[in-house]
Order: sequence, then C-alpha cells, then structure tokens
Amino acid sequence: MKKLFLFATAASLFLFSCKDDSADPNGGGTGNTTTAPKSYTQNSVIEYFSGAWCGYCPDGWLRAESIMEANPGRVEAVVIHRGDGMENPNGVTIDGQYNKAGYPTGMVNRIGGTTESRTGWNAKVSQVLSNAGKCGLAISTTKESGTNYKVKIKLGIGDKDLPDGSYKLVVYGVNKVVTGTGSAFDQVNYYYNAAQFPGHPYNNVGRKVTQSNGAIIGIIEGYEHKHVVSYVLSNALGDPVDSDKVKAGSLSEYEYSINTLGDDVFIMAMLYENTLATGTSFVHNASWVDVGSSVDFK
Repeated sequence: MKKLFLFATAASLFLFSCKDDSADPNGGGTGNTTTAPKSYTQNSVIEYFSGAWCGYCPDGWLRAESIMEANPGRVEAVVIHRGDGMENPNGVTIDGQYNKAGYPTGMVNRIGGTTESRTGWNAKVSQVLSNAGKCGLAISTTKESGTNYKVKIKLGIGDKDLPDGSYKLVVYGVNKVVTGTGSAFDQVNYYYNAAQFPGHPYNNVGRKVTQSNGAIIGIIEGYEHKHVVSYVLSNALGDPVDSDKVKAGSLSEYEYSINTLGDDVFIMAMLYENTLATGTSFVHNASWVDVGSSVDFK
C-alpha cells in the first residue's frame, strides 16, 4: 500500500515525451514481433469518474471490480478523480470532455463519447467482449534510473483496415492504490445506514456522522482508492494516430517516458476513435502492464 500525502504535486513530477518511430517500427522492447498479427483478443476498459466526497462512489468501484473478476485479463477499470486530493489537471480535462452525467458514472470503451450510470457497465462490457479484436497494443516498460521508465507501445492492425475516422492513442499511468489523510482522501460513504441500504457491503463501514438534516453517513478514514489515474503520458485527450497507421497490416511504435512516484503503477494504452460528431466514439482496443514489465500482442 502506498501513501500519497501531497498528491497535487504529482503532476509536476511527471515527465513525458512522445514520438512515432514508424520509420523503424520493429524496435525492441515489445517481444520479437516484427509484423502485425492478423487477429487480436478484444479487451474492454472502464473509465470511472469519482471523488472522495462522493458518497455513492464506493459502489461504483465494487461494480467495476466485480466485472473485472468475471472477465479476468480482459477488462480493466481506471478511476479519474475530481474535487479531492487525487485530482490532476489532465483528469480535469478528461472529465470536462466526457463526463456529462455526474458522479459516479463511467464509460465502457468510450461508447458514445460520454458517461453512463454504473448499472449499464456490465452489459456494455459484454457487448464489447463479444467482438473480434481488429487491432492490438503491445507495451514495454524499461527502468532507466530510479523511478524513471521508458514506455514503448506498438500498435498493430489486423487483416482489415479500421473504419475511417479520427484516431488517437491515449496512455495512462495508474496507481494501484492511493491512501492519504484528511478530507481530501477520506471517503464519504452514503451506504453506512443499514436501514436505508440493507445488505450493502458498505453498511456500517467508517466513522458514523449525523448530518444537519439528520441523515446518517460514514467517513472511511484510510480508504484505499483503487486504480487512480495519476499520470497521462499522452496529451489529455490523446495523441493523433496517422490514417496510414490504421490500415491492414500496419505496425507502428510510440515512445514515452514517465517519472512515477513509486513502483505500484501500471500503464494503460488505448486506441480511440473519437469521431464524436457522428456518435462513433469507441476504444477499439486496450492493453495494460505493470511498470517494469512488458506485454506482447494477444
């Protein structure tokens, strides 16, 4: 477990750079792949908007965690925070672009380009996973010094062109667990009152607080905030991917660097079609790996 007390300073410690190495797409770092595979496993990603102040948000994580457990290795959830000690400027930009429905809400593969209620996540994940993967991402992370890592991402396209659209590569650095002290980290829990929410896992969890209107809530001190998006290696809304890089058989490579606050971080990369005006927004595939490790195409 990792404690981050001055999380707001994380953004100032984050260094990133990006380049398209497609002139030499077969550089080392992501296995021995020298050609793009023809087929891929389709993965799904849940981007969930939350806040320590949001009393219903712990339920969102329970639902996301349940979906991940039901689909091991094929679904990953990441959490973007607003209004608390885990907020960062890139997260604010992402939230402003996509979150139109409040908290707790989320996106599954960014379908439709906006958030929806957590009650709809499971069905959307099943929908995504029923598709055949048309592209894939391999990720290599290599320690350079201390907590500095080089991140290489290979994008491979299968035996068919991806649909015409505006494509972007989105790359996150995600802390597995964040804890802290004080109101910026203590989690508000509206499920404390067992009479109002019978049988909920968060019944009677936390320190009991009676609000001025008589409502009973809990304050969970030392709450473990899971899968917090702490860094955005790409631009907040993604780095453009050239149209020729989404043609059949294409293999391209992108390079970033990250200075983490520790080694409990994983990297997530997503290829996103962001043609919002036509409603075709979609993360075509995603991949993730711990810093210090690598994952090849699947």
